Amino acid sequence: MSRLDFTDPAVLDAIAAALTAAGVDGIEIAQSSRTLRLVVAGKPPRATVHLDAGPAAAADIVTAPMAGLLDLRTVPSDLPRIVRAGEILACLRVGPVLVPVRASKACTVTRCLCDADALVGFGDRLFDIEARP
Repeated sequence: MSRLDFTDPAVLDAIAAALTAAGVDGIEIAQSSRTLRLVVAGKPPRATVHLDAGPAAAADIVTAPMAGLLDLRTVPSDLPRIVRAGEILACLRVGPVLVPVRASKACTVTRCLCDADALVGFGDRLFDIEARP
């Protein structure tokens, strides 16, 4: 997958148009802390990310590849669940688009850290996993 050039005005215009169509009124990006905040005026988030997830090693979690609403209806929800590398764990809904969240390795998904339809941002923790041989 190629990287987007965020200094290109055409790329920024396309992103702004997609976010506007999805109902986003504002966006804040902070490079040093890798924070992304989307603002949807007048609409509180349907759910929030659980803050009691506890510490975990980066290898033991699956994080959000981008901001969106966590759609758990598109995949089986029974946990714990054994998955193969590349298998879809959930999807992120951005307007009419579904972006798959895939397992980077063979693992057992032990816990979902967010509610269904939670508004999540880039890097937010979504699932606790245990690696499988």
